[in-house]
Amino acid sequence: MPAENDAPATDGSASQSVLDFHHGAIIVDTHVDTILRQLDLAHDLTSSNSPGYMDLPRMKRGNLTAAFFACCVDYNNIKRGTARLRQQQIIDAVLNLCARNESIIELARSAADVRRLAAAGKLAAVLTIEGAQAIESNLDSLQSLWDQGVRSIALAHFTTNGWADSSADLERHGGLSSLGRAAIAELNRLRIIIDVSHASDRATDQAIDASSAPVIASHSSVRALHDHPRNLTDGQIRAIAARGGVIGPTLFPEYIYPAFQIAMEEHAAAVLKDMADRDSVQENTPAIATVMRSYGGDMHGKYDSLVTRRLPMPSLDVFMQHIVHIAELVGPQHICIGTDHGAVRFDIPHFEDCTKLPALTEALLAKGFSKPEVAGILGGNVLRLMEEVIGE
Repeated sequence: MPAENDAPATDGSASQSVLDFHHGAIIVDTHVDTILRQLDLAHDLTSSNSPGYMDLPRMKRGNLTAAFFACCVDYNNIKRGTARLRQQQIIDAVLNLCARNESIIELARSAADVRRLAAAGKLAAVLTIEGAQAIESNLDSLQSLWDQGVRSIALAHFTTNGWADSSADLERHGGLSSLGRAAIAELNRLRIIIDVSHASDRATDQAIDASSAPVIASHSSVRALHDHPRNLTDGQIRAIAARGGVIGPTLFPEYIYPAFQIAMEEHAAAVLKDMADRDSVQENTPAIATVMRSYGGDMHGKYDSLVTRRLPMPSLDVFMQHIVHIAELVGPQHICIGTDHGAVRFDIPHFEDCTKLPALTEALLAKGFSKPEVAGILGGNVLRLMEEVIGE
C-alpha cells in the first residue's frame, strides 16, 4: 500500500534502476482502440512514425508487453445496420496484424500465452469486444468469437443495447435485460471475461452479482474523485474487488479531469447545434461521444479532434490519484491499467505515448507502492484474473 500519497508524479525522467525494474516487468494495457487507426486511417502500426499512442516499435521501446485490442462498433455502424460486418472487420485486422508480424507480436488466448511471449521477447495482443451492439440476440456467435480468440466482452458502449443499459444512454432495461443475463451465463460458460466499463450503474451492479466469475472494469476511473457517469462508485469498486475482479483506471481526460470536461462540454454544446441528428444525443451523453459523432465520415477529424482543440489536459499525477484511491479502498491487487488510447488521440503531458510508460512505473514507486505491488498493477493482476476466468 502507498505510504506517501502526496508524492508528486515523475516528469518522465526515470532513473536507471526504475528503467531496469520497468523493463523486467510484464506490462498490460487492458483497453486500447489503436487497431481502428490502422483500419480507418491506414496508419502503419509496424512503423514508429505512426501517429497516436502506440505501434509495435513503440510498444517494444516502452515495454508494453500486451494490449487488449478493443473491437468497438460505433454509432454510425449501428445506424447503418453494418454492426456485425464492422465487428468482424476489426477482429480480422487484429488477427492479420499478428499473422503478418508473427516474429514481433502474436495473439494471446491466455495468461500463459502472455507470459510465454514475454519470455520470448515478443508482444501479445488480446482480443476484446467493446459492447454487445453487434451481437445482441445472436448468442450462438459467442462460441465463434471465443474460437477466434476473443477473451473479454464489455456489456455496453455509448449506446444501450439488447443486453444492458449504457452509462451514456437512456435506460431501457433497468440495468440488464433477460437477454443480458442469458449472455452473462454463456460468457461464464465459455470462460470469456465480462467487462463492465461503459455499463450503467444498475447494469454494472447486476452484472457483478449475476456473474459466477470475477469481472473487469477495463477502463473506468473513480467517481468519488470526478463525478462522471462513466466512473465507478466506491461501492462498485468494493463489489468488483470482493469477487476477485480488477479495475483499470483510465487516462481519458474527460473521465478524470474537471477542467477538461468543462471545456469539452462547452465544445460539444457548440457542435451539437449544427448536428443533423442532434435529437438522438441524450442528455447524459459524454461530450466526447457527441464530438466524435459530429464528424460523421471524417475519420481524421474524429480521431484528432482533441489534439486540434488544445484543451486543458490532466497531469500524470491526476491519474495517480485514482490509482491511490482504489488501492486505499480495496488494495493494489485489484488494480490494472486501461488507458483508453487509440480511437481519439489525447496527449497527456510527459505521457504522450507508450514509450513513456516508465514514468508511470516511477510514479507508482514514488507513491510508496512496493515493487511487487507495482508489478501487479502494471500487469500481474490482470494476468491473475485471466488465469482464474480463462484458465491455462
